Amino acid sequence: MPICHLYELQEGDYINTTEDIFTGGIIKGAEHAIIRTATWSEWSHPMIYMGANRIVEAVMPVVHLTNINMALQNTAYAAAWTLDSMTGTQRKKVTEAAMGLLKAHYDVSAALLSPVEAFVAGDSPRCFCSGIVVDCYLQAGITLVKGKAGAAYPGKLSDEKYLAVPMRWLGWLKNPWLQNKCDPQLYRQND
Repeated sequence: MPICHLYELQEGDYINTTEDIFTGGIIKGAEHAIIRTATWSEWSHPMIYMGANRIVEAVMPVVHLTNINMALQNTAYAAAWTLDSMTGTQRKKVTEAAMGLLKAHYDVSAALLSPVEAFVAGDSPRCFCSGIVVDCYLQAGITLVKGKAGAAYPGKLSDEKYLAVPMRWLGWLKNPWLQNKCDPQLYRQND
């Protein structure tokens, strides 16, 4: 569900607790207007949900593991998706691949060039937010986006025409219009 359709929200469009998110699932935040504009997306920052309220994300200067509260503290909007076709083994491989990228340096050039599909297969790992999501899924045998492997900008992870596999919307994690319905933990500043 895109951010621009907030007025169409219905019961079930939000997540009451982070326990509803599947390990290895994808969380997308919408905090950076410049990135959203540059990548033609309503979302600017995808992350991998690791379970137990933890995520792996690539933010300068390195890829790191953090608490979901900390990761989402600067975004008004965040939502979660899953791939129903993922097996338990694939979910485990995604999270293991993500853990293997911890402390890898953020790749600014890869992030800047991804919308113009400047990289090709073999440039892995691409250590920027959407790049690590795509790479971790590839290591689990799942191709998320169509086209060149380096074209992993947030817009490609948000638009069905670019996805190689269907993602299922789980619901809002953070939305100022639903603050009383979404997980209250995500509205605390620091945990």
